[in-house]
Amino acid sequence: MSTSTNEKRSRLDPPIPATYFGNCDVKQMVVAFIKEVVGNDGFTCALEGISEALNRVKDEGVLNGAERWVWDMNEFMEGRISILGSPRFEVYSIDFGCGRPKKVDISSIDGEEAFSLNESRDIHGGVEID
Repeated sequence: MSTSTNEKRSRLDPPIPATYFGNCDVKQMVVAFIKEVVGNDGFTCALEGISEALNRVKDEGVLNGAERWVWDMNEFMEGRISILGSPRFEVYSIDFGCGRPKKVDISSIDGEEAFSLNESRDIHGGVEID
């Protein structure tokens, strides 16, 4: 049985109005040791971490701890490089009724230690790196 959009929005605290148009995505961090993920039980390890993150959202709410998100992420990412997006998301094929996007940027990239990957808007098989 599918859940209607209004039912999904009312699960947020505070609820999102039915007139809202757009995305409401929240990142969750799953941390695991490389040796666990690439080991024989790697799939199970990854699945357990994802399950724990989903249960946190369900139990504590989508916005719980939001005041610390930037601080926690910056602390965790110290000395690391991030890649956001994927050419597989096909962001240039999305049309909300006003035509294909002319340019897609990932606004959550902050600093010099991150870059984004998207498929090319005009070149089949091409990749945009920002």
